[in-house]
Amino acid sequence: TKDFNTGDNFGIGYFQFTTSRNKLLKLRCSAAKGYLNPAKKRSNLKIEVNAHVQKINFEAKKGESIHIKGSNGSGKTTLLRIIAGICSTSNGEIIIDEQISKVMVGHSNALKDYLTLKENILMDGSFDIKDTNLFLESLNLKNKLELKIGNLSFGQRKKASLLKVFNNNSDLIILDEPCVGLDAKTQIYLIEFLKKELTKGKTIVYSSHIDMDLDSIEVCL
Repeated sequence: TKDFNTGDNFGIGYFQFTTSRNKLLKLRCSAAKGYLNPAKKRSNLKIEVNAHVQKINFEAKKGESIHIKGSNGSGKTTLLRIIAGICSTSNGEIIIDEQISKVMVGHSNALKDYLTLKENILMDGSFDIKDTNLFLESLNLKNKLELKIGNLSFGQRKKASLLKVFNNNSDLIILDEPCVGLDAKTQIYLIEFLKKELTKGKTIVYSSHIDMDLDSIEVCL
């Protein structure tokens, strides 16, 4: 398997946010059980409320992790997408320092099944970390670079999507059920990596039905 070099790092964020001094993320919103109704323009993304609204109010500082908890369908994914800027709130506000960079890995792995793992990585253009090949080795993916994503197992595809997190240089990491589909060894690898990211002053907001032992602040929906 050949090594490869990739492009610059990136951050996700479709909206401009107001700076909140000494805070990485401040959230005051009403998250809803509902359905995403994507419009053609990103700025027009909305949430259609489905009768049930939950009021949420929390803040996240640098070096803190926030665990979004709730039963299936309680709105965890919707809330994470709101924080990531993928969709907007029906009311309330999110305040994030406009200089903050974000990376998110959600339920959808956002990989092209018809491309190889290597092609997906190169097309993403987000990897600029010299340890890329070390991560591939640790995740047992280095010998899968020439395989199409569609031919990988569910767990392998999940590992491939998490390369964005392992290669990130972002201030805010957003994860939606990151341990689902991972074997025990990889779960431990991911959790230990995230603990190190917290010591670097990064903030992590995540949902998980699997205990991740991150000493997190819990927000229950």
